[in-house]
Amino acid sequence: MFEAVRDALARDHVDPFDRDAFLMHRSVVEMIHGGRPTGEVGEAIAEFTALLHIIFLFWLDGGPAIDVSGKTLEDVMRSQVRSGGLSERRTVFVRVEPRRIWGSPTEAGPEPLDGWYAARRDDRLMVAAQFGARAR
Repeated sequence: MFEAVRDALARDHVDPFDRDAFLMHRSVVEMIHGGRPTGEVGEAIAEFTALLHIIFLFWLDGGPAIDVSGKTLEDVMRSQVRSGGLSERRTVFVRVEPRRIWGSPTEAGPEPLDGWYAARRDDRLMVAAQFGARAR
């Protein structure tokens, strides 16, 4: 579905990094409707759409991943910016060592942090964490 959304956004001149414009586009609304969790979604729809948006950006930028094991976050973020201050990559997944950092993103209990997606748009940074993925 991402290919169809990419093509529709390009055809309609929608900047995919503009979250509001992205979420209002018909192709995205249809994708969200078809992929949303079953049952009552409630406030979780905001989290679902934010995650879907950043995963789409990650896919759009070719899915670059950075492994962090001994590097600092500052080094990771600096690697995204060229000397002129312009963004080298706009979206990246920062993967951390398995089972090194744990958190409780839901009431189900602690899950290992796999990493986080980070996307740049001008001077703004969007981040979404991923916990407890079952396959790498």
